Amino acid sequence: MCSVCGDSDPRLIGLAYNQAAPLQILLRLLESGPHDAKAALLSDADPKVRQAATQRQAPTAIIESETELSRWAPQRVILARPLAERLAPDGDADTRARAAAEPSLPADLVDELAIDPDSKVRLAVSRRADLTEEQRAAIDYTDDPGRLFHPLEWVTEACDDAEIMRRCATSAHPALRRSAAHCPHLPPDLVQTLANDEDFLVRLFLAENHPDPPGELLLRTVLEFEGYTRAKMLRHPNFPRSGLHRYATSPDPRERALATMDPHIPPQSIEALSHDADLTVRRSAAADARLPAARLLEMLADDGTAEAAARNPALPLQTMEEILNR
Repeated sequence: MCSVCGDSDPRLIGLAYNQAAPLQILLRLLESGPHDAKAALLSDADPKVRQAATQRQAPTAIIESETELSRWAPQRVILARPLAERLAPDGDADTRARAAAEPSLPADLVDELAIDPDSKVRLAVSRRADLTEEQRAAIDYTDDPGRLFHPLEWVTEACDDAEIMRRCATSAHPALRRSAAHCPHLPPDLVQTLANDEDFLVRLFLAENHPDPPGELLLRTVLEFEGYTRAKMLRHPNFPRSGLHRYATSPDPRERALATMDPHIPPQSIEALSHDADLTVRRSAAADARLPAARLLEMLADDGTAEAAARNPALPLQTMEEILNR
């Protein structure tokens, strides 16, 4: 009898991601496997697996509701002159900043808020669509790259406007360049410009959002970034895998962990990386099909590398059955 009901065995999660696992193995996971394994199967590359997962998933929703984003959306109202005159000098800086972002704010009040004593108000003015580069440069603003950033609505709404995209992508204002980097149809010269941008967020947003990002950008970004989109970049067809073997002896564990992605890395290097001092590096080796079979079974027995080893496409079918029957 299958006894895969417990949620604690990482090998079961690893099996759900194992691309070589036969359909009957995956169906058994769907019947009585842990919640995380079922969630993984809902996004499986095989449509048959996804269909089976959809039909058999438990009544409870696997995907939680997304955090509501409406509070970040700027208010889009036409400000009557009397209302604008009340909002612009308001004692609350957040209210003034909101007013400063309104497209309908009269020009003289925009000028007043451009020299507001509060930095967030001046920043809001500097991001307006109706300013020239010279007007933006005249504002004393600071655009902190450490703060949560949402692309400017007026920029993303103009993604198909080549003139506006060029103006934003070449702007001295980082918020305009970051917003342009969200647009998927930038011409090649602007893609290259933004890929070499000095601002980390510009490069990150381009790597995350453009369908054809430069390979060098993807590599640079995964070495600088630890967020959830990193895995997507590693799977991107443009990610430069050949040559990553050079990182096998790097002092940086993030670089060593990439070495196993090189299709030409020697098996002995995979074996060596499986003994690395860094757990992430060992896990990358554990999931590699070129890892010697004996070492794979050793790593499957190690709680730290068990899930990664269970993902290994070279895992024998008999071993998969043994995992399910524990």
